[in-house]
Amino acid sequence: MGCLQNHDQIGNRAQGERITTLADADRVRAAIALVVAAPHTPMLFMGDEHGETRPFRYFVGFSDPAVAAAVRRGRRQELAGHPGFDAATAIPDPIDLATARASTIDWDAADTPAGLARRELWRALLALRRVE
Repeated sequence: MGCLQNHDQIGNRAQGERITTLADADRVRAAIALVVAAPHTPMLFMGDEHGETRPFRYFVGFSDPAVAAAVRRGRRQELAGHPGFDAATAIPDPIDLATARASTIDWDAADTPAGLARRELWRALLALRRVE
């Protein structure tokens, strides 16, 4: 399988930004075409079909306070090694339920002109895969 992005790539960014917010639209469309044209089965990450822009942040559901503290500490330590990470910038708390809720798909965006156009792009490219 191949993909444009996945939960690890996005969730392991400090703010969980998606490719739709990191690259211009023409480059994203070109990347989609490359993923679909490759010989493997294309995998879409949640919201890719309409160009989701909400971040997908790292979140977990640990209730043990010691584990939760270790996750928070470990996340900050891991991100400190990433190029461009600013330790002064707050990162979403992976234990806070609001972090998970903020990562849900914006289904209203799927029905906007941009969302519909992105879905049509995927449809058209996937249809080309079926042509012999």
